[in-house]
Amino acid sequence: MDYAWRTSQWLLWWLWLACAGVAAVAVADDSVVYGELEVLSCNGRNCRCESSGTNEFYCNVNAYQFCVEKTGHLLKRSMNRSNFLLLHKTGSAGQPGLVPLIETSDSPREQRLENTVDTNVTVDAKTKLYYSVQCLDKNLSYEQLPRLIGKAQVLDKVEFKQGCGLPGSSLGRILDVLGVAVRKLVLDRVLNASNSTLPPDLLTGLGALSTLSLTHNGLTSLPDGLFEPLTNLTWLDLKRNNIKLDERSLAALPRLRTLELDDNGLNQLPSGVFSGLLELRVLHLGHNALTEFPSDALAANMHLLELDLSANPLHNVPVELLANATHLQELTISGAWFSSLPMGLFTKTRALRRLILWDNAEWIDVPARMLAGLQRLEFVWVRRAALRQLPSDLLAGTNELRKLYVTGTRLEGLPVRLLRDTRNLEILDLSNNLLNVIPPDAFNSLGTLRELYLKDNAIKTITAGLRTVFPFHRNLTACPYFWIRYRVRDAFNGLVAVEKIDLSGNRLLQLADATLERTPRLLRFDVQHNDLVVASWKLSQPLRELCLHHNKLREVPDAWRRNAPTLVTLDLANNNITQLQYSDFLFVRTNNSTIDLRHNTITTLSLSETEYKDDQNNSDSMAAPVHLLLGDNPFTCDCSLYWFLRAIRERGRIRTSFVSLENAICSQPKSMRGRALNTLDLAALRCELPATDCPTECTCAIRMHNLALIVECTNVTHLPMQLKHLGYPIVLRLNYANVSRLRRGDLSSSLVELDMENGTLTDVEEGAFPAGLRLLHLRFNQLAALDTLSAQHLLANGRRVWLAGNPLRCDCVGAPLLAAIQQHYTQFMVTRQNEYAEKYLELSSGDGKVVSIILTRVQLAKVNNHSKNFFVKKPFKYLNWCQVEDYGELRCPGKKFVSLVTTGALCRPDIAVATGSVLAVLGLLIGVAAVLFYKYKREAKVWLYARGLCLRWFIDEELDRDKRYDAFVSFSHLDEQFVISELVPPLEAGPHPLRLCLHFRDWVPGESIPAQIAASVQASRRTIVVLSQNYLGSAWGRVEFNVATAEAERVRAPRLIVVLLGDVGPTDGIDPELRAYLTTNTYIKWGDPWFWDKLKYALLHRHRRRTDSSDADRSVLRRSHFDDRLELDESEKPIANGKDFSQRTAEPAPASA
Repeated sequence: MDYAWRTSQWLLWWLWLACAGVAAVAVADDSVVYGELEVLSCNGRNCRCESSGTNEFYCNVNAYQFCVEKTGHLLKRSMNRSNFLLLHKTGSAGQPGLVPLIETSDSPREQRLENTVDTNVTVDAKTKLYYSVQCLDKNLSYEQLPRLIGKAQVLDKVEFKQGCGLPGSSLGRILDVLGVAVRKLVLDRVLNASNSTLPPDLLTGLGALSTLSLTHNGLTSLPDGLFEPLTNLTWLDLKRNNIKLDERSLAALPRLRTLELDDNGLNQLPSGVFSGLLELRVLHLGHNALTEFPSDALAANMHLLELDLSANPLHNVPVELLANATHLQELTISGAWFSSLPMGLFTKTRALRRLILWDNAEWIDVPARMLAGLQRLEFVWVRRAALRQLPSDLLAGTNELRKLYVTGTRLEGLPVRLLRDTRNLEILDLSNNLLNVIPPDAFNSLGTLRELYLKDNAIKTITAGLRTVFPFHRNLTACPYFWIRYRVRDAFNGLVAVEKIDLSGNRLLQLADATLERTPRLLRFDVQHNDLVVASWKLSQPLRELCLHHNKLREVPDAWRRNAPTLVTLDLANNNITQLQYSDFLFVRTNNSTIDLRHNTITTLSLSETEYKDDQNNSDSMAAPVHLLLGDNPFTCDCSLYWFLRAIRERGRIRTSFVSLENAICSQPKSMRGRALNTLDLAALRCELPATDCPTECTCAIRMHNLALIVECTNVTHLPMQLKHLGYPIVLRLNYANVSRLRRGDLSSSLVELDMENGTLTDVEEGAFPAGLRLLHLRFNQLAALDTLSAQHLLANGRRVWLAGNPLRCDCVGAPLLAAIQQHYTQFMVTRQNEYAEKYLELSSGDGKVVSIILTRVQLAKVNNHSKNFFVKKPFKYLNWCQVEDYGELRCPGKKFVSLVTTGALCRPDIAVATGSVLAVLGLLIGVAAVLFYKYKREAKVWLYARGLCLRWFIDEELDRDKRYDAFVSFSHLDEQFVISELVPPLEAGPHPLRLCLHFRDWVPGESIPAQIAASVQASRRTIVVLSQNYLGSAWGRVEFNVATAEAERVRAPRLIVVLLGDVGPTDGIDPELRAYLTTNTYIKWGDPWFWDKLKYALLHRHRRRTDSSDADRSVLRRSHFDDRLELDESEKPIANGKDFSQRTAEPAPASA
């Protein structure tokens, strides 16, 4: 039951479809009601012909052919839409269907075509326009073509293309069956390779045909009687075949006006082949193989207007060829091989307007007056034809000539009178010749010339001369001193209307200053690819384009910046310009303009700070902008570029010049090579200083950004270094420095940044860093701990410090440094923030104090990016800041972060048991040490003092507390080298340096020598006498000794230390007081292994002596140089022991001098 029901439903469904299909074909168009259907997406030939849910489709009109071709469906246009409605698929060949044509104005209904077309054949049609069949290289069954139902239509064109083959009957009968009458018939590539001729009756019934095209068919001949039915044919196109003509081939076409025989391989023409074409107007014979042209071939074609003989290897042109072509207006000859043109060839062609001579393979002798008298000649183009010369009267009488092209002809000279009669010439092109000079007044008569092309010649100069002009005078004999006036003549005289001059590709070395003064309407001047070194000529006022690329110019002429307001394009690319100054950016323009300076050799863009400020203060808002292109130049990226780049970064321009730095990269120095100027860091711009102004192991450079002297050294082993800072702040970079300790005075007071990363630094003395130091990089050194004062000094004055990578001790020893670091860490809570050009924040610290800060864009970026020194817990809720930039990276030896260390718990007391044990051991050791010290007390004191131990035992007496010097050194001037190189350096260096009084350094010039001796002894805690054979012979030495002994007796304390230098010999002859002192006191002998320990012990001083005396307290350093001639005679010896020490102006220096 269920099966029978389903079968009945299926039968009813197919019956309904069949009825609906018959009704759709049979119903009249007026009664068809389509209703509203879904419009699918169609886009030209990309239309998707898809079902809308029924058996009906939409497709765009422009996609009709595509949908028929790709889907094999027939389409019908909707009555109320401009779309097509798909009815059903095409079945096998012969099945009828409906194919619509576009509705015409005189027929509101759609036209119908009965369709029996094979699905591989495309049929396209448009009412009153065309009927096109494309066969895709498959033979067509012409009888199955869709035909128009109703009255016959006259179409403009019917075409059969791409291998449709020939019909079995005439095309006239087939078109009648299709309901088509045609004016133009196109049979394009309809023949296959096996067929090369047409049936004689193919064109029967096409008497109304006016145009016939048989191109691309491979025809070799035309059968007799083929064209006899075409009594109204006016255009015959036989291009791209292989036709061999005879006298009868074209005889049946008396009304033919246009004949195209191009590309047929014709090598000869039969005599009289065109004699029957009395109405012929246009004859095209190009791209054949004609070597000879019959002299009478055109004798009957008196109405010929256009003749094309291009691409034929003609060896000669008979003079009679154009004898009857009195109406000829255009002649084209190219690819020929003739060496001359006959005299009188153009005598009868008075109507000639266009003459084209191209690509002649031989040198051509041009006869005199060849074109003379052609008063209607408007266009002449001679290209790639080797001309021996041009007669000066070649163009005589050609008053209407508008365009003259003589290019690629190897022309070496230009006759002065050649263009005398071409007064209406508008375009003159003499490019690609061998012209090397343009004579004066060559263009004097060309008052209407608009364009002049002289490019790619060998012109070296535009010649100028002097024309003599005599003034008019009635009686010259009465005026013996009449004057003669000269007028400058040049090649551009008379070009008052010229708008474009092209001299590119020549060898111009210079142009006269007045070259362009007589071209008042010139808009473009092109002199690219020449050898111009200087360009100083004046520019005409309306000039808009000046092209000078690929020359050898070295600068931008000043006149072109200020006196060319209308210039829009100035192309100076590929020249030899090496630098630009501030004045080179000051362009005066009335319109937006472009200056191209790319591909030059510009290395320097000079802009001083003063000019930068001047640029900032001049807005030039009313001036027209100039776009300056500076890419592809070998820029030297040093400090000279700084102010220029800064101006560009801040304003994008300099005065009115908007500078483009696209493809602008650095070529020097080597460290900057390849960097783009657009993204270059201004802080990286430096100027290297000469090696003489820099320490030998370093390189020095001036940085303009945050003006500073950059000193970079590697593997330095000592400080300080002599720096000629030239008044600039100093940035010192000592990477991998082998310096373990920084002491006071090691660093310059001008230092603002110090980089000692990857070094061996272990200790920093208090006061080692100058107050102006702002940035301190100490990463990856050996800094483990500092005392409290040194740690506070490290972070003083708001100095930003980097310390990561150091082995920081997290114990009691390292507690001062850790405490100082954590002391400079602060956490703020953000209470308010506002969006402006900068970010303004109110921060509340832990004690409730509210502070306000402004974060710059850079700092704000650090906040948002969670940087090392600005990091946020929940965006903008807490702001943490630390003076140590890498605080978050600092770790203890156990990998524990420093921020987690509690410094107060690092120094807790030890437990009692450990304390008792340690005290017992210490007591035992102290007892043993006391016994040994008592037995060897003197030796122990010397040993301890030499090693800086227990210095509190060696404190000076109260009377020595305010002494300025630790010791006064008395010596003979003959022992000066020993004192300077051996004795003084060890005493003034080391962990506890001494302050010594030396006469050549600390005495004031001009004062009394005895007074200064007494003052030096009294201001010193000790007096060191360097006793030698030279000292014993010195009178001033004895004076200094006596004063020292007297001072010791006065204070009742030992103050004299004798250093025995060498063997002094017998003491019988020396001063009695000195001999008595030596016999009753001990002395220190030079060369003793314990010499330095004994000497330092004898110079007892406080462990921490005062060092706060200023340099102003020191005496002015002076060195005296005396020889033996200045020693005192016996009669001049001063009186010692309180006797007369009166000042003597001529007295020699003391013994130590």
